[in-house]
Amino acid sequence: MILRYCFGLLLPLVTVMPQPACMAATLISPPGLSLAASETTAVLTVTNQRDVAQRYRIAAFAWSQTKADPEVLTTSRDIAATPADLTLAAHETGHVTVTLRPRPRQQAERAYRVRIAELPRAEREPDETIAITTTVTVPVFVAPLNPVHRADIAGSRLRNGRLGFSVRNRGNVHAFIRTLSAKGGRPDGGQSFAIARPGWYLLAGQSLDVRATVSRPDCQASTGILVRAEFQDGTGTETPLPFDRRDCGNATETGFPAPVLLP
Repeated sequence: MILRYCFGLLLPLVTVMPQPACMAATLISPPGLSLAASETTAVLTVTNQRDVAQRYRIAAFAWSQTKADPEVLTTSRDIAATPADLTLAAHETGHVTVTLRPRPRQQAERAYRVRIAELPRAEREPDETIAITTTVTVPVFVAPLNPVHRADIAGSRLRNGRLGFSVRNRGNVHAFIRTLSAKGGRPDGGQSFAIARPGWYLLAGQSLDVRATVSRPDCQASTGILVRAEFQDGTGTETPLPFDRRDCGNATETGFPAPVLLP
């Protein structure tokens, strides 16, 4: 059995990829598109690294977010990706053209995604016993006339050992959350605990609810708790939680829940 590991699929959870996005044996470059308000076209490069031909189905969608779903995709007349079907021979490179309808006075960033899906192959590679097909969606952002970057943390709390806070994107462009973290302080200035988890994209006007648990020993050893969101551009926002040891509860572990693998 041939297994190919494509680390690019997981990297968006941690950082914006400087190298091409990848899906099994397909490379997509660039890994995302950021266009000025006046731009209406862009090109994605797709490379088939397999030793056999590969077919792709391509579509473009408007992208929004809800509390329950960070990637809500809906059809839109404002974006198109062509061709809709692409076939690449072994080790061949092709191109996908992304076309956008202009909006000259847009006040908020527009967000879209181009979905590139591998289709079942007519033939397998040598020694391949299991044929795997994958799908990647590539983000496309169209900047507003006057970009505003503004994010903060609200609703921080500790109740019965359960920690919670919300990261709010109050700007008119997306933010990419590199990490979310919480740490407890000790009387001597050291740390009683420190936990972190990766974040993802947070579109303009959206918020992300974050939950964690703090064990009773870690909580009782703390004099306060600080929560922080670190963004891809190197900036961050943080705030101390209102802290009272009577809220420590009886949790046995400190940590964030296992993160969901976002698209």
